[in-house]
Amino acid sequence: MPGLEWMPALAVGNAELDEEHKVLFALINRLDEAREADSDRRVLLEVAEELVRYVHVHFSHEEGLFTSNGYPDADVHKEEHRSFVARVAAFHAKVIEGDRSAAAEMVEYLKSWLTRHISASDRKYRPWVSGKVAD
Repeated sequence: MPGLEWMPALAVGNAELDEEHKVLFALINRLDEAREADSDRRVLLEVAEELVRYVHVHFSHEEGLFTSNGYPDADVHKEEHRSFVARVAAFHAKVIEGDRSAAAEMVEYLKSWLTRHISASDRKYRPWVSGKVAD
């Protein structure tokens, strides 16, 4: 299956956040490659754990920008993040238990959620993180 490909149309107007989104795309692609190669479970877990850690770093950074820039829909956006983290944690737990089909489900969920989330929800905060909001 094709990997995730970053497109300029997904840019949110903040170079740091755009770079973090690109890292997320790369990590999801690495997880998918490890899964497709039928890699050792340890390799799959290492990539999944790196992805989970990076998601926390990215969401913390993004949410910090909401606070510092007065983004009015921050609470709704943060709830989307919490739901995502819970779902990924459930997939991750299944992968730890050795459920190889969970890795495939996780990759499909990640691909779908991330592109949809960036193109819809993240685009809404663009004026606040790019400095273009009118006072």
